[in-house]
Amino acid sequence: MKLTLLCFILSLMCCRTFAQSSVLSFTVYNRGVECLKNNDVDSAIYYFDQSITMNTELSKAFYNIAYCYYYREEYDNCLRYIDLYMQSNITAESCFLRGRCNHYFEELDLAISDYNNALVFNPNMHEAYFYLGNIDFQKGNYQNAMANYSKAIEISGSTAFYYFNRGCTYKMLKKYDLAINDFNKAINLGVDNAEVRNNLSFCNLMMNNVRAAVQHVNLALQYDSTYVMAYNTNGQIALKINNVKQAVLHYSKGLEFDPDNCVLLNNRGLAFFELGNYEAALEDFNAAISINPNDKIAYFNRGNVRIMLRDE
Repeated sequence: MKLTLLCFILSLMCCRTFAQSSVLSFTVYNRGVECLKNNDVDSAIYYFDQSITMNTELSKAFYNIAYCYYYREEYDNCLRYIDLYMQSNITAESCFLRGRCNHYFEELDLAISDYNNALVFNPNMHEAYFYLGNIDFQKGNYQNAMANYSKAIEISGSTAFYYFNRGCTYKMLKKYDLAINDFNKAINLGVDNAEVRNNLSFCNLMMNNVRAAVQHVNLALQYDSTYVMAYNTNGQIALKINNVKQAVLHYSKGLEFDPDNCVLLNNRGLAFFELGNYEAALEDFNAAISINPNDKIAYFNRGNVRIMLRDE
């Protein structure tokens, strides 16, 4: 009887201790939440970690630690904690967060799987569609990218970067009028910078609207005088109006800011070729190949230059 009573008392003490520990762990966890709200990420990680030490079943602390590491761009730690969380909880948010980490580490197939799983749990997670579109764009699957960006826009309503990325996709598909519409929507939604204006300039140039192309590229350089691709666009505009010497100057100006830019080197080499300055063209194509030994365009252009030099 005494032994039975002793066991009962010990049982009550264990239950009380567990209950107290559970309450304390939630108190510490909530401190972490408050720190996170105040952008004190280091303290948030500390309190979340302490709450797990007190209560290993407090799985949401694993997720929040993972989020903190994602915020700090420590993707290896983020991945470690999100995997711990997903041992007992699989949600749209956890799948998406793991997808972002895998995306960062260029594990694209794993990222695609994670984003798609996120959409299984939450079909309206527009961010998942957006990043699926980014992977499709990266892989050159522009039709798929366009579909994913369009779905993200349909769900989110009005997100400037979604329109911008879809505009870039339309540009790659040579649907320049649709690209222009999306870039303008991005501007109306608050994203107006050198990259947007340069893309607008290029698309207008492809539609033979030289005046608009000039206006947009000038704005691009007002926003950022070191934005090298604007000098590339200026070179293309100069070629459009048959001013090859001016094109060389624009490409050269861009190369002052980025001497290893193969696009500028190839384009200036072609301009030199048009001017009959084959030695200078050869030098540019050689430089492009030295920087990127897989630059097929530079090899092709260099072959044409060598033919002309041999004929001389």
